[in-house]
Amino acid sequence: MLLALPTFGILLNSVFSVAKMDANAVKTKLEELHELVADALLDKIRDGEATPADLNVARQFLKDNGIDAIPGKDTPLFNLALALPFQDQGKPLEIKGIQVKEPAPLPFNEV
Repeated sequence: MLLALPTFGILLNSVFSVAKMDANAVKTKLEELHELVADALLDKIRDGEATPADLNVARQFLKDNGIDAIPGKDTPLFNLALALPFQDQGKPLEIKGIQVKEPAPLPFNEV
């Protein structure tokens, strides 16, 4: 517990120093932090070192920042959607309202 006290004091000093900064300085710091987080996530993914937890953090980071994608035909995202095994039997697979895959066949006993 004693080890945590100096760290807490440093954190409090950081909070108070940010409170003393003007709005532009705070905005610049937050933009820098945002960029560093994005770069760190991208580096881990590109290097093949990303764990499932890292990929989930990247997914949430994109979602939190309003990043969305509509998969174009023959793009990696489109192909990923086609490979997923979640298609309901007897219903076509649709991406954003566009049918991209024929309905999965019904089992023989349900025809």
